[in-house]
Amino acid sequence: MAALAIAGRATERLPASYNAWTLKGSIETKLQQHSDAVQSYAVALKLKPDSPEPLRALALARWSNGEDAEAIRSFEQLIKRFPQNAASYEAYGTALFNTASNEELTTRAASLLQKAMALDPSLAEPHFYLGTLALDKGDVPEALHQLERGVKLDPRSSRMHFAFSRALKRAGRPADSEREYATYTKLKSEAEQAESR
Repeated sequence: MAALAIAGRATERLPASYNAWTLKGSIETKLQQHSDAVQSYAVALKLKPDSPEPLRALALARWSNGEDAEAIRSFEQLIKRFPQNAASYEAYGTALFNTASNEELTTRAASLLQKAMALDPSLAEPHFYLGTLALDKGDVPEALHQLERGVKLDPRSSRMHFAFSRALKRAGRPADSEREYATYTKLKSEAEQAESR
């Protein structure tokens, strides 16, 4: 809460500071104060309208605040205005994937994540989601392909190792699965210890 108070004072003293408003929005997001984050990112967007970052942050805040229709409009505007911005496709695809309630939305999410990877092959997150989707559909070879790539791109992601462990187990490779699970356990423990400090 102290960080939010400091960010609030910064926006009062520097009302035209894009950085102050985005900092306030990110702290509000972490504190799950999503309606406040929407307001902060809306101000940030007015201060920096020619950048994809504030519009992406606003879309994600709207999504988290349950404003799905507004969030989708923001995401669609984002990819229309910044068609070469991989992070925008990744954010939209991830948001859709996490809340997809039908096959059409899942397909749209997968398409957005594939576009993000095409624009920026260094992104790991799309591999996690596409690998998980493949595993859920029973396409183990595709799941292995996506998740192995994801682990290589982001070797510190515990959930990537966990998902890869599941895919290896389904592929009938128990020793490899156990190795990945051990890595997952180690990384998760390290993250929990870091949070408790």
